[in-house]
Amino acid sequence: MYGSYSITLGLATPYVSMEVSATRI
Repeated sequence: MYGSYSITLGLATPYVSMEVSATRI
């Protein structure tokens, strides 16, 4: 849920990469 929210806010940000990694695990 949070991963999708972060990606929508910033598609080209280093923060998204970290969020996606955390949600993927």
